Amino acid sequence: MGSMCFRQRLEEQVVEANRKFSGLRLNESQEGKYSVTGILEFWSSYHDKEIEDAYNIEILIPDDYPETVPRSRSVDGKVPKEFHTYRENMTFCTGAPLREKFIFFENPVLISYIEKLLIPYLFSYSCLLKYGELPYGELRHGAPGILEFYKKLFDVEDDLVALAMMSFLADYKYKGHYSCPCGSKDKLRDCHGSVILEAMKYHSKKECEVDYLNIFTYLNETKENNRRLVQYIPNRMRNSFFRKRRRNNLRR
Repeated sequence: MGSMCFRQRLEEQVVEANRKFSGLRLNESQEGKYSVTGILEFWSSYHDKEIEDAYNIEILIPDDYPETVPRSRSVDGKVPKEFHTYRENMTFCTGAPLREKFIFFENPVLISYIEKLLIPYLFSYSCLLKYGELPYGELRHGAPGILEFYKKLFDVEDDLVALAMMSFLADYKYKGHYSCPCGSKDKLRDCHGSVILEAMKYHSKKECEVDYLNIFTYLNETKENNRRLVQYIPNRMRNSFFRKRRRNNLRR
């Protein structure tokens, strides 16, 4: 019954999507995995750039959909693997994982994913081909891209301030009475607390920790005065961090 209800919900969402983007169809593999395939035709514009294009795409539906954001890939190779794709499965990278969640979970249905994540990605590639530039600017990969996203999320410009904000996420304990690390001198609950709570709603403890460690490592390798980073280590990670540092020092 659960499987039938899941398929029925997917079929309804494909019908809804086809009202605007015709030609999409739901597929089920022998292993019970679902995907949506077809020619996705769209028209979109941004500033002075207009695009009318079509892509042969496959949208991979996660087993726990809509708890997890779908992923998509090019069927015919029109989008090359060098253009912001994940190498392990050749799916499109449409931004930092938490950014994708913020966008998708506003309305977690197929047509919303297509309009708000998939088409902007395809529009960007079409703009690159037609105009020789990306409409929204270059999407940075790895830790620099994640850091850039969090700086926009927290509306801060300083890398270390963003890291300090992320330490609250990596701790995964909301402490509204603490001073907000953005420098406003307000309590967290009266400043960036709502953003922290929203991020914790979408990102697991492990995901927050991975994002933090990626950015910490990146800044540790690129900042000239990287000793300041130590003060932004989350409380629950401090003991393991200093134990590891002592072991490394003994080996030298």
